[in-house]
Amino acid sequence: MFFKTTTFALSGFRLRKVTVEVDVVDGSPAFAVQGLPPGATEDTQDLLRSAVANAGLSFPDDRRVKVRIAPMPLLLSEVEGMNLAIAAAVLAAYGQVSRSCITRIALAGNLRPDGTIAPIRGALQMAEAVAEDRDLDSFAVASASAPEAACASGVEVLQIYSLGALRYLCDTDRERPYPDPRPLPSDPEPGGLDFGDVRGLDAPRRAVEVAVAGDHSLLLAAPAGAGQSLVAHRIPSILPPLRRAEALEVLRIASAAKEQSRSTATGRPFRSPGHRAEISHILGGGQPTVPGEISLAHNGVLYLDRVVSFDPEILEAVVDARASASTFVGSPPQVVPCAFFLVASTQLCPCGSFAAPDRLCSCDEPTLARYQQLLAAAAESFDMVASYGPPTREDLAGPRGEPSCSIRSRVTEARARQTARLGEGRTNHRMSASETENCGLAPDTVDAINRAFPYPHLAGRRLRIANVARTVADLAGAELVDTFHLAEAIDLQFGAPSSVPAVPLMDPATAPGSRS
Repeated sequence: MFFKTTTFALSGFRLRKVTVEVDVVDGSPAFAVQGLPPGATEDTQDLLRSAVANAGLSFPDDRRVKVRIAPMPLLLSEVEGMNLAIAAAVLAAYGQVSRSCITRIALAGNLRPDGTIAPIRGALQMAEAVAEDRDLDSFAVASASAPEAACASGVEVLQIYSLGALRYLCDTDRERPYPDPRPLPSDPEPGGLDFGDVRGLDAPRRAVEVAVAGDHSLLLAAPAGAGQSLVAHRIPSILPPLRRAEALEVLRIASAAKEQSRSTATGRPFRSPGHRAEISHILGGGQPTVPGEISLAHNGVLYLDRVVSFDPEILEAVVDARASASTFVGSPPQVVPCAFFLVASTQLCPCGSFAAPDRLCSCDEPTLARYQQLLAAAAESFDMVASYGPPTREDLAGPRGEPSCSIRSRVTEARARQTARLGEGRTNHRMSASETENCGLAPDTVDAINRAFPYPHLAGRRLRIANVARTVADLAGAELVDTFHLAEAIDLQFGAPSSVPAVPLMDPATAPGSRS
């Protein structure tokens, strides 16, 4: 008897529809598979025999079984989740399960030897593909992956815990096993990290608020122990809630990643790769193709701690990917979204004590000079630089800070003003040169910008300063960008410190030319 089933192969972010054809005929017992990678046929046969027996079904040991998988060839990484469809086709061809019940059902799951079905990667993408396929009505998937698949619209998702459950899909006396959709990431987790726990760090808190409101990249520069990581890890708590479309994008990427189990049901992603990470880990790629940190941070936050220690090539690639909001990974190249908020932190010297009021810097002058050159070069990659000192004992003993919900309310209102001015989903960071010129700069503000940055090679810096000043005005609810908005923007561009003396980080008179 002949039967075929439908499944999908996932390689990175690329999804392919796959047909499994099985023919069980009389003859000397044999099991042959066309289309699987070398070495996978014997493992598949042993797995099927064990799973079928433990599910209380019969394997056609006395027949010749021919399996053909198309299109060919498949990569080893694409075989994951396919053995459920192979088992279903073999059992249907052998008459062990109803043929009619799985004719128009796509199947995906990882068989275990005991007959149960393990979760798969890419369940949401597969369910969405089934919804668009006129030849398919339903998607049967491992129970652990079914809530994710149920987030797709326009498709019937059936959850299957074991291979034996195939017998009951067409049983009208049983209720069909529909899963509840898993919660989509949206609001921050209740009781999670909150800016209310941050005491005495008013300067970085304000810098973060401005940066998040306009989606400007931010560098936090301070002595060791000044709470840079403390502040950075709380940024997701003040970002606006994810819209459904954004949340689905986050879930698709998390599902395609190897560490999909780490994806949470609440809040925006937060990724913090180490400075020793290779560029393929940051950008994605490899064999099999996996998303990089910049894609796992999509619609969330990418935090680069000790940014001066990162390879300049990696930092440049991260900035370029953020500018385009997408990157190419794998071979053949696949386009992967990577729209993320970029924040980084650094000490002001190698020992971490420079500009600390209670410690002496132990770095010699040549070492300090080299480090400051690296720091100035790294700072060029960011729209804003916040340089500040550590909190005092009095600060730490003071009252709680402003809670994240209050800051997020102002951020959301500021972004709403940007949406009304620029269009859905756009922020001040994304303004073109012509949009910046027409964003409501007061005549005095334009004159001040031109006087502060008169040279052609500073054109890019003028735009960044103006964009940040527009965000400061948006947070204040102002229609026009006045000179006092500009003054704060300049402080936030060059890291002009109020409490950190003589920090040779970025100064308008000596700063190198900006990226244009």
